[in-house]
Amino acid sequence: MNRCVKYRERGVIMVWAVLALVALLGMAALTVDVSRLVSAAHTAQNTVDAAALAGASELPGSADAFHLATQYVAANNEDSAYQIEISGEQGFAYYGPGSSVPDYGELDQSKGRTDACMVRGQTQLDYIFAPVVGLDTAIVRRLAVARRRVRATGDYAIFAKNSSGTFGIKYDGNDSTIDGNIHSNSPISYTGNNLTVNGAAEYVDSYKFTGSGADIRDGFVESVVVDYPVDFGWDDFSATTTTLQSIRVRDSSVLLPSGRILVKKDIVVDGADCRAVDSLYMVEGNVFIKGPRFSFQRTTIVAQGRIIFDGPAVDGTPYENDVLLLSLSSATTALDFKGAGMRTEGIIFAPNGGVVFTASSSHLHRGPLMGQTVDIRGTGFRIVGGTPTGSPFIELRLIR
Repeated sequence: MNRCVKYRERGVIMVWAVLALVALLGMAALTVDVSRLVSAAHTAQNTVDAAALAGASELPGSADAFHLATQYVAANNEDSAYQIEISGEQGFAYYGPGSSVPDYGELDQSKGRTDACMVRGQTQLDYIFAPVVGLDTAIVRRLAVARRRVRATGDYAIFAKNSSGTFGIKYDGNDSTIDGNIHSNSPISYTGNNLTVNGAAEYVDSYKFTGSGADIRDGFVESVVVDYPVDFGWDDFSATTTTLQSIRVRDSSVLLPSGRILVKKDIVVDGADCRAVDSLYMVEGNVFIKGPRFSFQRTTIVAQGRIIFDGPAVDGTPYENDVLLLSLSSATTALDFKGAGMRTEGIIFAPNGGVVFTASSSHLHRGPLMGQTVDIRGTGFRIVGGTPTGSPFIELRLIR
């Protein structure tokens, strides 16, 4: 009798084992479909984000914005496993100045003309294993809204916001030219010879002048405390391509990863002739560029920590919002940019800390230097205020 009981127990165990195996295989199969669903949703969101930003760049022309947005969607589909399409008549919308954007609110015009566009995309996913439980397909829908804001900026070449320090702007150098106005919310200190300023040197409280041969076209002008002409921050940019822990380069002639990249730690480049191109780097740590002849064409670097450039013959142009370098650090040397013979364009901005700009040997920078304090040193350089193109500052930002 005991032997019969044992056989029955073995039979029951085998039945339960088979059932458990079937359940596990079913869960594994459904996991494949869930993973594909998540991947499709991620692709769709990245696509509509890029399309909305592209469309916003063409505003206020809604037809041009729609055309460019659809081009971006089509370009993404060429190399994607998931084909995204704009969702019919509801797939694109334009919001003019003062309009109310759903789940966002009214477009504020106090900081410049603001328009926005919405792109809604979708893709159909055919399940592989889910049909066994009655699920054949899924429609994945994603939406993005991008804002375009045009700011009036004046023609500032140098702007220091700090109103409580001894000096907001310090200049110590010779034989250099600044095209545009200089503004400091606190005193200005000038030491050196043969500085040409094609504009005014605006100060609050006082200025200190030590040297000779200065030609300040509109003179030293007593002014009042004013805010930054722009207010870029971390949320004004979006890294959607990939996330890296860090970027560290010790060799020469290296091309850095390209795209809209979030870097969790630091970027360190310590090699000659390295390059970055067509990229936005959002860096949660610090940025150290130490090698000579670093080229970052159509590249914007935004860092929560410090940004330090130390090498000759650097050349760079901005990728987004006319911003070349943006450091959110509160250090007095949040943005330390030094070298000889450089050719750079774009906004260099440390809204919470200081900018130190050290240049020589015919360094030409087109774009404003802005920070709580700005310390300028060197010989034989030129700074040209305003944007590189001479047009107003244009912000492009995802708001949904």
